[in-house]
Amino acid sequence: MLDNRPRHFVSASVLAVAVTAPVFAAAPSSAAPSIVAPASPVMEPTDTAQNTTQYARTNVNVRSGTSTSHSIVGSRSKGTALTGTWTSNGWLKIGSSQYISGTVLTSTPPSTGTTTRYVSASTAANVRAGAGTSYSVVGSKARGTKLTGSLTSNGWLKIGSSQYISGTVLSTSPPGGGGGGGETDVTRYVSASTAANVRAGASTSHAVVGSESRGTKLTGSLTSNGWLKMGSSEYISGTVLSTSPPGGGGGGGDVTGAEVLAEGRKYFGIMYRSGGASPSTGFDCSGYTQYVFGRLGINLPRTTSGQQNFATPVSNPQPGDLVFWGYPAYHVAIYAGDGYIYDSGKPGLPVQKRKMFSGVSGYGRVI
Repeated sequence: MLDNRPRHFVSASVLAVAVTAPVFAAAPSSAAPSIVAPASPVMEPTDTAQNTTQYARTNVNVRSGTSTSHSIVGSRSKGTALTGTWTSNGWLKIGSSQYISGTVLTSTPPSTGTTTRYVSASTAANVRAGAGTSYSVVGSKARGTKLTGSLTSNGWLKIGSSQYISGTVLSTSPPGGGGGGGETDVTRYVSASTAANVRAGASTSHAVVGSESRGTKLTGSLTSNGWLKMGSSEYISGTVLSTSPPGGGGGGGDVTGAEVLAEGRKYFGIMYRSGGASPSTGFDCSGYTQYVFGRLGINLPRTTSGQQNFATPVSNPQPGDLVFWGYPAYHVAIYAGDGYIYDSGKPGLPVQKRKMFSGVSGYGRVI
């Protein structure tokens, strides 16, 4: 028997929806991230290496990203060891949002330029606001104080911001017990024609308290102005002393400045040579001075700094004295008078007489 009730038909499109809808509802939730965009883009560059250690070649900036357009978030001083990873564009990542350009880094520790000195003045040394006696005194350091800092081009030690001490009152090792301001006890001989006055202090304004005859061997320590302190209130001027006994052997006391210059002129025209110490090989600066004085019977150390330590400091040079640049010295010449020097200057130059140039750190006497 036929059923005459109305029939209700479902269209194919609706049926398809009804059939497929449960499929979407049952899809695994793990698939969702593959179609959802990240909340924010990844900003940090990809690291391309394992941890490495580098050193700051100078004082360097730390930035928030891998270019100079990023803000500065810190700094590191010269010589600081830095550990991190290299980015693909050559910056070192040392922490979260902390980057340093590889152009200011090196794989080996650089020289920081620091040096150690000791106060060798008889009591204390002035600390000044700049590298010269024209600057105001801002403090002082007692004799024997250990100081660390960097040397200026004119031989002053910078120990802090606006804090400088003259190299003439400093030594490379603790001063000796003699209390005279030198690095260690030294030996000198009286080279005056008859005798040398012994004074109560390190200048001619102090009273004469005795005398020492020509040729007498003396031991003591050198003050910053070149006097020899032999004991409590006993000083002799370095201008009447020599480093070897005076007499017929051609020692320091018998050699005159004129003789030094006459010997020095014999080697004019010989070209500079690094490490050279004879006319046949050429001369460097200290090789030249050592050879000239050696021909006159005075044995100088081979290096510029050695000659600087060997010589008696003087403030008013005379012909035949040594002239130094730097402390420790990096160049030495023979003073010729009237602002001229004899020296073996640098590659391409011969031994010659020329005008003394700027940067002199001091003078020394060995005759």
